[in-house]
Amino acid sequence: MGGLAQRGKYADAAATAEKLVALDSTDGDGVYWAAGGYALCSAAVAAKPPAEVSADEKQLSERYAARAVELLKQTEAAGYFKNANNRIALQYEHNLDALRSRDDFKNLLSEVTPAPATEKVAPAKPQAEVAPAG
Repeated sequence: MGGLAQRGKYADAAATAEKLVALDSTDGDGVYWAAGGYALCSAAVAAKPPAEVSADEKQLSERYAARAVELLKQTEAAGYFKNANNRIALQYEHNLDALRSRDDFKNLLSEVTPAPATEKVAPAKPQAEVAPAG
């Protein structure tokens, strides 16, 4: 999908992503990769300098990004992110980079990735002074 998107064949890449969605079993893996495909489409459409991106291209990029997040929410509902490796992938997968600045993606990320545990450390007990041997 990424290669199609990078060559400007967004519709073909999106159609391939939808085929993955249709073929997905209940584990969410195919839907997750389809979301990545849509995110790549969004990035490829908007890859030009901002002044050169037309209004239609901005709208198309937004549509692809919104679909990507929608699919990621489906994977969450399927329990895909109960697996720690899948949560890590969501945090670091480069195919999803185009989504990272979006509020809906940030919200999803905060929902599926637990906050780091803060360890409570008991204060150190004062040690008894030992008189020098003499």
